[in-house]
Amino acid sequence: VGSSITNNCPAVVAGFFLNQVKSLKGTALNVRADRGTENSNIAGIQRLFRSNDNDFQAIEKSFRFGRSTSNQRIEAFWSQLKRSLTQWWMNFFKDMIDDGTFDESDEIQRECLKFCFLQLIQKELDDFKLIHNTHRIRRSNTNETTGGKPELLYSMPNYFGATDFMWNVREAEINVAEAYCRTPNVFGCGNEIETVGLYFMNENNLRFPSSFQEAKRLYGLLLRFINGLENAYHF
Repeated sequence: VGSSITNNCPAVVAGFFLNQVKSLKGTALNVRADRGTENSNIAGIQRLFRSNDNDFQAIEKSFRFGRSTSNQRIEAFWSQLKRSLTQWWMNFFKDMIDDGTFDESDEIQRECLKFCFLQLIQKELDDFKLIHNTHRIRRSNTNETTGGKPELLYSMPNYFGATDFMWNVREAEINVAEAYCRTPNVFGCGNEIETVGLYFMNENNLRFPSSFQEAKRLYGLLLRFINGLENAYHF
């Protein structure tokens, strides 16, 4: 298999960052992240984007490292996300390990799990994002937080008395940055499992799962199919 994707890969994390820059047609005045190695490519790319600017936070100062635990807002968000969504999935996969359905040390099983579950989890994350971005935030008593809906606060900062610190990014710089980025496929697994999985679903007229029960069933069927291929090959 050999092409598993993780969120610890600097090129993958930088790919998400670059996709957002392309979507917005610009980058932030300043980017801050913890000192994890997965952020190393983003640091270089952000400084590249701001290398021709002459403001007080240009070039080296346009990216700062800092402890994630000192950012109370993002820590509160992660806590809410875990309670609302990710903890359930963590418990679900732990139960699969405990009942012998999933062996986390088996690379084929890990890849099959990604193929069967990732799009379902991604949809739930997208739904969570939509709810979060359209809910109303109360104004902070210290005036550090403006009240309103995050989506509106972000897209129309001037309306709320804030300043838009978006900086334009040149096409030539984006082209350079792409060499340090990698975008995983929508299934999150390697190309081999993707090919086999799509073939199996097409041959059996199966649709992609819309619930965890359907995803678990597809995982079991796909794993048996792959084991059958391996047995036939070895035979």
